[in-house]
Amino acid sequence: MVAFHESLSESSVHMRYFAGLSLQHRTAHSRLTRVCGFDYDLEIALVVEHIGEKQEKQIIGVGRLVRIPVSDAAEFAIILSDTYQRRGLGTELLSRLVGVGQAEGIGKIQGWILPSNTAMQIVCKELGFELQAIAEEDGLIQATLEVKSAASRD
Repeated sequence: MVAFHESLSESSVHMRYFAGLSLQHRTAHSRLTRVCGFDYDLEIALVVEHIGEKQEKQIIGVGRLVRIPVSDAAEFAIILSDTYQRRGLGTELLSRLVGVGQAEGIGKIQGWILPSNTAMQIVCKELGFELQAIAEEDGLIQATLEVKSAASRD
């Protein structure tokens, strides 16, 4: 996970966390312990790995789906190593998070996007999310998808 965070540009970090977080902060043991160990009833993370020629594994992306308390909604967040951006992996990762949400009975998936993050806005539109600028949230874009449960698709 430390190597993954080392692969992220300041721009990618800002787009994901809406602020500049130092590598030291992102890779602090206490933070990594918290974000890598969680309650699966409330949160799920999907990790994208690249397997190199010598079979070494490298984390290149992480997607999260976090249930919003007292609702049937969840919030998503994804981040990819800069080297692997613009290859369709973000779309695939978010699509798989939506699938997890469907399987878990989530009714609505939402996420927050910076207005300057046009790539993420395009990914969300491709997957059927509705985008809306929210003035009260400092101009952030809210991406929302009403999820059909796996049972209702049959």
